[in-house]
Amino acid sequence: MSGAVNGRARIEGTAIPQAGRSAFRITSKDAGAVFAAAGLLNKGRGGQMTLTLNPIAGTSAFDGTLRITDTRVQDASTIAALLN
Repeated sequence: MSGAVNGRARIEGTAIPQAGRSAFRITSKDAGAVFAAAGLLNKGRGGQMTLTLNPIAGTSAFDGTLRITDTRVQDASTIAALLN
């Protein structure tokens, strides 16, 4: 599957069968654009993003991992606010 976050940042998705449910992997070749489109970080540029969501047995919840590489942040105070 593919789409765009708020019509602006392209993402690709894959559903993977896992223990009778579905796990999901969402990727983007422009992590900075994804975060800007989601309203989370306007100063990020470029980079790769992979979000992996695995179902937690016995619940309707998921356990997730977000990996971002090679993204540049233009304002150090922006990244400090995210970590605070």
